[in-house]
Amino acid sequence: MNYLVIKNGFVVKESAIVTEDILVGGNKILQMGQHIERPTSETPVIDASGKFVMPGAVDINRHFLPRSSGEVSQEELRS
Repeated sequence: MNYLVIKNGFVVKESAIVTEDILVGGNKILQMGQHIERPTSETPVIDASGKFVMPGAVDINRHFLPRSSGEVSQEELRS
């Protein structure tokens, strides 16, 4: 199985934003929590310190963006 560990990101959950690690394997989230170790020595690790991680937020609508027209430029999405 291919694994990936994302470390120290601001993980956006339903009721809170917490600093956690995420273990991904086989294109699924396997574990979320503190101090997750690499399952193998070859497992890539992404340092997400200072970044927001939104597990499961794929193909979401843009309702969270403050814009009345609903249209958002690429520059606004990147900021």
